Amino acid sequence: MNVSKTLVQFNKMDWVTTRSYEDTIAVLARNRKIIYNKFLNLEQRKVTITPEVAKSVLKEILDYSGIKMQESNWTYLIKFAESRGIVDFRKMMSIYKDRLQRHTSIPRAKLIFI
Repeated sequence: MNVSKTLVQFNKMDWVTTRSYEDTIAVLARNRKIIYNKFLNLEQRKVTITPEVAKSVLKEILDYSGIKMQESNWTYLIKFAESRGIVDFRKMMSIYKDRLQRHTSIPRAKLIFI
């Protein structure tokens, strides 16, 4: 792998390691019920949950929270739950919940036996 390709891959991962990413995940995780209900409503109306549909639902919540997303960062919020052009919103909400719990949990002190 050449150096320029490595740098491009590193730059793509920069946002995931920032506070902005953590704040975005926190907003989505805390609003899971609203987001889930929006997706459920779409599903009941026989709307296919494509990445663009998922993006519009998430964007509405993020815009309301004052978070503006760069186009290149949407992949990190949706792609993991996508399969064959359809987003599994249940999986997505579950993972957002897990990510929030990992970031907000208080680390336990390890016992040291002497």
